[in-house]
Amino acid sequence: MNCYFADLGIRIGRERIEDVAKRFMIGTDIEIPFFETIHSSLIFLEGTKAELAQIAFGQGNTKVTPMNLALIAQAIGNHGEMMQPYLVDHISYRDFFPIHKAQPRILSSCADSEIINRLKEAMHQAALSYGLGENYGMVYAKTGTAECFGDRLHTYILVTTDNYSFVISRNNGNVSTELYDLAANLLSFMQNIGY
Repeated sequence: MNCYFADLGIRIGRERIEDVAKRFMIGTDIEIPFFETIHSSLIFLEGTKAELAQIAFGQGNTKVTPMNLALIAQAIGNHGEMMQPYLVDHISYRDFFPIHKAQPRILSSCADSEIINRLKEAMHQAALSYGLGENYGMVYAKTGTAECFGDRLHTYILVTTDNYSFVISRNNGNVSTELYDLAANLLSFMQNIGY
C-alpha cells in the first residue's frame, strides 16, 4: 500500500495532502479532558517529490501517536465522522451534583462517504491478507511501522469495524506481522462479549 499512497501523494501535491491531514486532525492538538493533549505534526521542508511520497504514506516529517491512529480508525468506521475522545464519562459530587458529563460530539468531518467506502474497500482487502477474515464480520485494517529516535522501530495495526476500533502498537517491534494474532484475538474477544 505504501507505493500506492506515495504515488498518490506526488500526484495530488502538498496542498491536498495538507487538507486531508487537517481533516483527520494531523497537525492539530486534540485535548482529552482529564487526561492530556495529543500532539501531532505534519512538516514540509522542501516539497520535493521524495518528500511528498514519504509524507503521503505517513513517514518523513509526519508525527502521530497511537491515539491519533485510533481516532483515524474510529473516523473510518464511523462513516467519516471523527468523534471527540474522552476517558471520563461523568463526575458527580456526592452522587447527585453533576460536575462533568461527556457529550458525544463530532470533532471533525474527515471525508465524504465515497472516499470512506473506497478506504474501507482497500482496508478490508488488507484485513483479509492479515488473516482477519469474514468470520469476524466486516473488518478494515492497516499496518505500519513508525521510525523513532535512536533507530528504533514501533509497529502497529489499526483495525476498525462498523461497531468498534482499536490500535495495537508494539514498541521496538520489527515487523507488523507480529501483531496479526493479537488483533485476531482481540476481535474474537469483542465478538464473544457482544460488541
